[in-house]
Amino acid sequence: CTFPGCDAPPGWCDAHHIVEWAQQGKTDVNNMMLSCSAHHHLLDRSEWETVMLTDGRPAWVPPASVDPARRPILHARFVAQEVIDTLFNE
Repeated sequence: CTFPGCDAPPGWCDAHHIVEWAQQGKTDVNNMMLSCSAHHHLLDRSEWETVMLTDGRPAWVPPASVDPARRPILHARFVAQEVIDTLFNE
């Protein structure tokens, strides 16, 4: 699952359309992300949203009650490579 902090493995996840299929969202890798059942239902029953960043990483946008600025949040697995890349900079 791509929800920040969730450790559900891919086999337990659903493919979620970022732009909903009913709103002409395409069923392709550029518009899909994995979400476990609990987080998939969270999207349907709350003000949480998802976006695909321009670099292709899926992010979750919290409701204003959680973050008034509604800044996208990434799962740690999508941030780890950035950290690794900076470890050996001179």
